[in-house]
Amino acid sequence: MSKNLVIVLSETREYELTFDNFKKNVIDILNADLCLCIGVKNDYNYDNPFYKLSKYNFLYDEENDKNFGKSVEYSYNETNKNINLEKYEKFENINCIYSKISDKYHCDDKIKYIGDYNNIDEFNINELEENDIYVYHKEELNNSFNKSLYSIKSNKDDTYVPEENVISYVKKKHYMDFLKIKDKIQFENNDPNCFSNFTISTYIHIFFLWFLQQNIIKHDLINKYDRFIILRSDYIYELPIPKLNLLDEKYIWIPDGEHYYGLCDRFVILSKFNILSYINILECFYKRSNKYYNNIKNGDWWNMEKILKMHLIENNVINLVKYIPYVMYCIRSINGKTRFQVGDFNDEKGYFIKYKDEYNNSLYYKDQYNNYELNIDDFYKNKLLEINN
Repeated sequence: MSKNLVIVLSETREYELTFDNFKKNVIDILNADLCLCIGVKNDYNYDNPFYKLSKYNFLYDEENDKNFGKSVEYSYNETNKNINLEKYEKFENINCIYSKISDKYHCDDKIKYIGDYNNIDEFNINELEENDIYVYHKEELNNSFNKSLYSIKSNKDDTYVPEENVISYVKKKHYMDFLKIKDKIQFENNDPNCFSNFTISTYIHIFFLWFLQQNIIKHDLINKYDRFIILRSDYIYELPIPKLNLLDEKYIWIPDGEHYYGLCDRFVILSKFNILSYINILECFYKRSNKYYNNIKNGDWWNMEKILKMHLIENNVINLVKYIPYVMYCIRSINGKTRFQVGDFNDEKGYFIKYKDEYNNSLYYKDQYNNYELNIDDFYKNKLLEINN
């Protein structure tokens, strides 16, 4: 029997309305332990049932970082300490001194010859600080670039041109550089001066995934648990979630909706084999800053869902994504707090339903099960085949 860990991420909001439903339809179904990976302030209620049930409590002090400004530098420094972030990012078969705009190499007065090397691995690029980009031609492509290393101070258009037998080393972006491309981010109310959904909802989600990653490694949870379920505390489940023996552990299982041109980020079932590839988004922003920067720069209307999909593509695990029926929906109580989506009030239930389509999907599957003649495991088996085909 697998050992399962359910992780509530970011907040334990709306526990008065959701906890009993959560315990019945998630914890008890999976026979799982509970972990909280959340932010807390001075007024946090440690008597809430999520906290009392939790076996692991990874708590980030929001009281001293209310706008999460400190979290960026903190996460960067900790990542650098843990994996020693190198100064340059390596690109195979990419030429970064070729201008896509002018369709020619940058002018000669900007390019500096460093030397010839039979094996570039013998040269430590990180010891050089003079220029931003170093480009090495591994084989004879023409008379001027035979096994030679060149540098350029900067590449203004951030060009990445495919070219065989070329290695480019590009100085990593500073994390503040990403604010320069805020026009690529999905704004609220189409206002280019207001992108709080990205900075508040999207970044905080990415940060808490990073915070979870650090604690999973610190507490060796990969070797203690087989399956990991990351979710929100403000869900109401219309049906119990599928038993994990129905879900192949090699896959990443997410709900079949709310993708917003990417992939739904509100609920995921992972295994010890793929969890780190899913949650290490912020680490990869630091490790592959130029690649992620250019992905965002060359796209539009970025949100958490699109960033998640981009990240899984870059980590070569997008092919592992599979879907489960969307049987839950997010709520907000009358006086409940929210970082972003307010929702619509439901008079019958007495609370706000945050996402109408999500709510309708959960009712759709509940109605289908109620009209189903077999047990819920057989219902899920059929639905998993149906939605994944």
